[in-house]
Amino acid sequence: MQTVSMHSDGYWLDSDCFSDEQIQDINTAIDNALNDQHCVRNVFLKYPDLITKCVPALRQKVGEEYFCVKAILFQKHPQHNWRVPWHQDLTIQLKAQYAHKSFGPWSVKEHIHCAQAPASLLNQMITTRIHLHDCKIDDGALYVKSGSHCNGITSFKGLDDQNTDNATLITAQSGDVLFMSPLLQHASLDNTGNGSRRILHLEWSQNILPHPLSFNEQY
Repeated sequence: MQTVSMHSDGYWLDSDCFSDEQIQDINTAIDNALNDQHCVRNVFLKYPDLITKCVPALRQKVGEEYFCVKAILFQKHPQHNWRVPWHQDLTIQLKAQYAHKSFGPWSVKEHIHCAQAPASLLNQMITTRIHLHDCKIDDGALYVKSGSHCNGITSFKGLDDQNTDNATLITAQSGDVLFMSPLLQHASLDNTGNGSRRILHLEWSQNILPHPLSFNEQY
């Protein structure tokens, strides 16, 4: 992982994490298990065979001190299509809800407690997005605002969701991995082509949460 780029830009695209054979193996496992679902939360809890196919290779890049705390599969294609407005990835998944001045608001997704984390924690976390398909502009590729992670938690009220001025488009080939800060501002538009964009989104932390909070899963 390029530490300088992560620090200054908030992201880095790496093409040297997975071989073609490894990506094919991951895709085959997903094809056999997920039946073309467009969004699968807690994918490692539901399909643990994917853990050994993904986590060891990425841990070599993010560092042995990091552990994976969230896994979501996104598959965007003409039949399952959506745009994502400008946002940051602020929510973590926890085993239970407890009152804590630095965590919240709270919600529940698929029976799992979720809370907005403080910027001090998010600033130490890393998101990895494994591109399991080629991702071009018409596939609904991600836009990012370089350096925006340095501004901390941001309000997007009144911002035009479709405005990509001063943003960088992240196109990628199958097997490329985007490393990014959860605080990096990012968005994506609709898939306007005939292809599919399949992303395995993993979030990593090296922090122990304040008692009694604990991550819902760790790998």
